[in-house]
Amino acid sequence: SSFGQYQNLKRIRELEAEVRGLEGSLAELRRYEAPCGDFQRVGRYRRARQEVEARRQTLGRGARRGERSVVEAETGRLALVRRKGAPSLAVILGVHSVRGHRAFFDALLPHGGVVRLKSGVVKRIFWATPPLHVPRDLERGAPGRGRDGRGLRHLAAELERLSVAELVEREREHGPGAVLASIECHRCPWGALPKCDREWRELETLTERLGARRRALEQVRGAYWQEFLRVVEVLEQFGAVRDGRLESRGRLVASLRHDNELLVAESVFRGLFDDLTGAEAAALCSALIEESRSGEAALAREFLRKRPKLRRRLSELGGLAQTIHEAQRQRHLQMPVGVHGGFMPAVFRWASGEDDWLGIVEEAFGGHEGDLIRAMRRLIDLLRQLAESPEVPVETGRLLAQVARVVDRGIVLESALI
Repeated sequence: SSFGQYQNLKRIRELEAEVRGLEGSLAELRRYEAPCGDFQRVGRYRRARQEVEARRQTLGRGARRGERSVVEAETGRLALVRRKGAPSLAVILGVHSVRGHRAFFDALLPHGGVVRLKSGVVKRIFWATPPLHVPRDLERGAPGRGRDGRGLRHLAAELERLSVAELVEREREHGPGAVLASIECHRCPWGALPKCDREWRELETLTERLGARRRALEQVRGAYWQEFLRVVEVLEQFGAVRDGRLESRGRLVASLRHDNELLVAESVFRGLFDDLTGAEAAALCSALIEESRSGEAALAREFLRKRPKLRRRLSELGGLAQTIHEAQRQRHLQMPVGVHGGFMPAVFRWASGEDDWLGIVEEAFGGHEGDLIRAMRRLIDLLRQLAESPEVPVETGRLLAQVARVVDRGIVLESALI
């Protein structure tokens, strides 16, 4: 409907204005100049800091961090352990998980001995250093090798040649904190990190908001366009559009203001108003008005029982509405399609020239006269739209124009002048 199109267009215009405002604010933020001349550097620093923090949270804190690290360690991994009060380098030969998070591991020490230790004695695991090769038959202190590590002497000799200081330095250089320390922002010589960090945070927030608004705008535009294409399919089905051009039906549909313009146009082109008197045409046209559902149904049935021709035309109009509704339903369109005869008795009597307004309201309507007056104004508007359209047959247009003048009199006319 026209109102639905207006609402969609209004939403699009609101989103476009919001996007323009955010783009202006973003351009203003991007004009910030960092003391070092490279504002993008603080963005890289923030990402590196987030990675370090994420890794720290994943590993946890305290003893639980050490236990989990040991469980993840593979055979041959180097570790620094506390041994009789002093740190000692060791090679992990195997890990044994006991009772949930508790863990023990077999370790080869530099003097060649193999011991079983608790995970809590691990000070550091050297993840940046590749694990040493441990023969498969020597892993986990294989049977026949003894607890003195005689079969691991070559590993012990290799372990003795390693420098703990070099291993620690390599860990620093290749660890998650190494990238952080390599960025100048980590020790900003201008002391501008807090300000740059704040500006970048605002920039990220605004960029995210702008992206969300742009996606929302594209979604609304896309939905509006897809709905338009589905409407075109319905119009093509009823011959209102052919090869991308409006036919006579289509031009009438485009010129109308109604809840379902296609239903009104089809009722005209299928000859539902042919061979009707002015009062009958006005009564049939009133069934196309949404407010007509508020009329008294019993009065409408009694009225139609006495007028078989009008009853047949209303039945044809109802069948046409059902056909259009089914075509729209198949294409997931929610445009209202309704035919209601609630106003027909009152409109017929008023359009026939009767002047007893109160009698018409009480005997032929049964509701509040204000509702009937509003319906009459809507009816007059629809009659005039059809009468003035060049696509409507001349005889039908002349008939509808004449009955519109008849309806627009007395209290109905006076209500429009208030």
